[in-house]
Amino acid sequence: MKTPNQQQQFDQTVAGIPKPQRGKNLNGFLAGAATMLLLGAGGFLLYQGMNLGQVKLPFNLSANRKSTTVTPSPATNVSPSPTTSIPPSSNPYVQSALGNKAQVELLSVKRIPEMPDEVTVEFRVNRVADQVATRDTINIGATTARNPVTNETYKSVNPENRSSGPIALFTLRQGQSLDGYVVLKVPRGITLIDVFLENTGTFKNVLVGDGEPALQLTPPLATPTPKTGANSLPTPTVNPSISPFGKSPAIQETIPIPGTTTPVFPSPKTTTIAPEGVIQPLDSSSPKPNNKGDKREDIREQNAPVSKSAKKAFGNKAQVDLVSVQRMENPQTGKRDLVTVQMRVRRLADEVGRRDIINIPEITARNYVSNTIYKSVPVASSTASIALNRIPKGESVDASVAIKVPEGVQFIDISVPETGTFEEVEITRPTPVDGP
Repeated sequence: MKTPNQQQQFDQTVAGIPKPQRGKNLNGFLAGAATMLLLGAGGFLLYQGMNLGQVKLPFNLSANRKSTTVTPSPATNVSPSPTTSIPPSSNPYVQSALGNKAQVELLSVKRIPEMPDEVTVEFRVNRVADQVATRDTINIGATTARNPVTNETYKSVNPENRSSGPIALFTLRQGQSLDGYVVLKVPRGITLIDVFLENTGTFKNVLVGDGEPALQLTPPLATPTPKTGANSLPTPTVNPSISPFGKSPAIQETIPIPGTTTPVFPSPKTTTIAPEGVIQPLDSSSPKPNNKGDKREDIREQNAPVSKSAKKAFGNKAQVDLVSVQRMENPQTGKRDLVTVQMRVRRLADEVGRRDIINIPEITARNYVSNTIYKSVPVASSTASIALNRIPKGESVDASVAIKVPEGVQFIDISVPETGTFEEVEITRPTPVDGP
């Protein structure tokens, strides 16, 4: 039984307990719901930001996270590619030059039969780049060689007179090539050398071949026959009046003909005198000689009509006249499979460029029936390149090239660089002279 004091204390304790209020419970529920919504929205935005790579977390995500975080790839610095590049070649006889602006091919390395301690080295320089500078030159005369065993160095015999000289890339069009040569002093018995060319790579372990005597055909019409007998292209020359670009023949005051003592005085018509026994084309204004019944005729009339025997070169800067196309006997084989093409290049324009060069060794012929292409062969009478700036206006220079055309082919198309094609040209034979 509770005493009055205990009952009083119990009543006071019960009275001190706060009674629940319905309004306060509702407010707490709403506050909790809002907090959950805010947390959910914040988590969703954080998830989207991480997927877009725009949020950087200062902590590592859990390994059990199923979502994939896309990280931006690092920026790559792309350097501009050069205008033109030469793919690496597996041919050891092809090297790039002048920082991939040109390509140099080693054509042949042969000894000169008449001078066994001299070696002729032939190159082909091909312009590759679109943009070149005037200083971009390859000096063929500066070529040297080295003995790979003893490291002995061999230099040019005469860089000025026994080489084709420097080749400037700006004188060539993109994709055009030009051949050059140099004569090196290499002792007999050396069969393997390394060849060094200026601004080019090294041609290693090159075999030195035995050269064959040059074919002695009709002497050239504008340049004397060289004294060296190297089977080379272009032909070695000692003519001081030559173009430094491609060794173009120039107008001479007198030109000696080998085997004779009669000098030649070229006129604007460039009338030349050939040795006895050689059929020489005649000028249309000169009378035809009476040779045993007038059997000898003007070769230009035999080859093609006059309207087809002349073509303009470099637009209207020059004119190329086809003088004669004759079949000759090959002295080495005895076959009549060589055709000599003689032409006359006349300058017409007052102003010509240094790039206006006709590369005579690049002349080709074509069988218009079978479309077979016939290329030129190196002979002693071949002419090198002809630069128009070396020819006075109104005057001309004669050129000659030998093309290997099989026997039985009577008509060919002749293509001249920077000029055009002489179509259906007849190959003539020297008319024999009847005896008494």
